[in-house]
Amino acid sequence: VVGYFLWRNDPQSTLICLGLLVIAALTDALDGYVARRMNLISKLGLILDPLADKIFAAVLIIELILFREFPVWLAIAIIGRDLLNLLAGLMILDKKNVASSSTLTGKYAFFAIVILIVCSVIRFDSGMKIVAICTLALLTASIVVYARIFFRQLRGEVIRPFVDAAIRAGFRRSVPGATAPAPARARSPPMTGTVPRRGRRVRRGSSRVQVRSALRRGCRRSSWCDRRCAGA
Repeated sequence: VVGYFLWRNDPQSTLICLGLLVIAALTDALDGYVARRMNLISKLGLILDPLADKIFAAVLIIELILFREFPVWLAIAIIGRDLLNLLAGLMILDKKNVASSSTLTGKYAFFAIVILIVCSVIRFDSGMKIVAICTLALLTASIVVYARIFFRQLRGEVIRPFVDAAIRAGFRRSVPGATAPAPARARSPPMTGTVPRRGRRVRRGSSRVQVRSALRRGCRRSSWCDRRCAGA
């Protein structure tokens, strides 16, 4: 559909292309958010969701080469990186039965690719030159990050997926291999008695840590204190 409006090459068709791209981006973001929020994440979803995004971007870039004179060398760099990531992910899945997830650097790179596509659709040549440099730098950084993750997973290490902080807890419960959140350290309840301490008395409501500290400094141990500290 987008290719047809690119082929028409008129202002109205350009606006329709932009509208279709915005709808695709919003639905993709909403789909991922709902899946994480409702704990519907699976290994198959971790593979198919980024794969669908990469296929959509590759097809759109090929159409831009045909109708918008998109740089061929940049298209080769983008599609080549995606193919390398796909082959590496399939290898890890086959050998370790682990689905490779996206990284923060990869998300930045994909966002730069989206901006690059938008600049090409609206024929914003000066902005395209700047974004192309940023995209190339992010593609290189993402290749380095993915290569590091690939070799770590080959050694059997568990890589924690990147998730938004607001939904991190629910994601950890739903994804196998993700690090579980550390339990909160409970505070010791205050003790409701008094303990002799070098001629003075510890105030009512002192914590067990304070009482044990007083005992270590040589206070006289009473039978009440023995019973309370035995369960501390």
